[in-house]
Amino acid sequence: MFTSLRLFPTVLLIFISLTGAVKAVELDSEQKRLSYAFGYLYIQQFKQQGTMLDMEAFSAAANDVLQGKEIRMTKAEMSATMQAYRTGLDEDLRANAEARLKAGQDFLEKNKKETGVVVLDSGVQYIEHIPGVGAPPSAGAKVKLHYRGTLIDGTEFDSSYNDSGEPASFELKDVIRGFLEAVTKMKPGAKWTVFIPAHLAYGIGGWSPKIGPNEALIFYIELVSVE
Repeated sequence: MFTSLRLFPTVLLIFISLTGAVKAVELDSEQKRLSYAFGYLYIQQFKQQGTMLDMEAFSAAANDVLQGKEIRMTKAEMSATMQAYRTGLDEDLRANAEARLKAGQDFLEKNKKETGVVVLDSGVQYIEHIPGVGAPPSAGAKVKLHYRGTLIDGTEFDSSYNDSGEPASFELKDVIRGFLEAVTKMKPGAKWTVFIPAHLAYGIGGWSPKIGPNEALIFYIELVSVE
């Protein structure tokens, strides 16, 4: 139900060379496209983690490996440096996850007292705007629906309204548990706002980069039809 990043534009700027200059490179071969893809994915991952790399040192390491030069750090030094980095990263992630979990719990605790909110035994909450008609889909059904997903602060992370405007079509077995539970209670034509606790969404792993660890989620869902 969520769109993936589109990579590989035909002509792009490749990052910093050893001299610090930016070189324009046409991605006109599979080797160049693969190289760019690896570079993009790795650097994007570091960026999402908040890790700032020195690109000159990064490029120097790549150059030393490719040219078989003597390395500038011992393997023991590299190992110690990486371990210190991982320890700090784990501590940051843990603190971030705990803060997001509490924020979601506080939000849901307050939200369940709002007018029209129904709370299910699992902790999923919903507001029914339009009831719909007919039988709800089974957990193994394929459905067609519109949806808009946001974090509890209103930040949108995905929507079926943003591309062609056509409803999305997918099998319910492929969605997160909280979304599945809600949709299997909806009748065709129904429109709900659904509030999903973190453990029934993406949990501690999140859905990088749009959904952090332990995020509670909100979905506006319009069940168009059961296929």
